[in-house]
Amino acid sequence: MVIDMITCAVCDDEPRMLEALTARLTAALEEQRVPFRVEGFSSGAALLERGGDFDLLLLDIRMEGMDGMETARRLRRRGDRADHRTSGPGKKAHDGRGLSPGPSHT
Repeated sequence: MVIDMITCAVCDDEPRMLEALTARLTAALEEQRVPFRVEGFSSGAALLERGGDFDLLLLDIRMEGMDGMETARRLRRRGDRADHRTSGPGKKAHDGRGLSPGPSHT
C-alpha cells in the first residue's frame, strides 16, 4: 500500500503542550520517512471550524470549554473517520468513542 500523505491534527489549549506534542509527532513521522502534514489547534472549536479530513487526531481531554471527548463526539457525528486519541494528565489514552485503545491501537 502506498501512502500519499498522513494528515494529523494536534489539539491542546496549553501552548507548551501543543508545541511539544506537535514536535514529537513530527519527529516520529520524519523518522518513518512518510509524507505528512501536522496542524496544531488551541481548542476543539478551532479544529471543528477548520474542518478537513485528518487521518489522526490527538485531542487533550481536559481543555477548557469543549474538551477532547466532546470534540471527538462532534467530529464523529459529522462523519469524520479519523483515528481519534484523547489524553490528559494522569489519564489513560482513549479512542474517540471513549474506549481504551486495544492491541490494534499500539
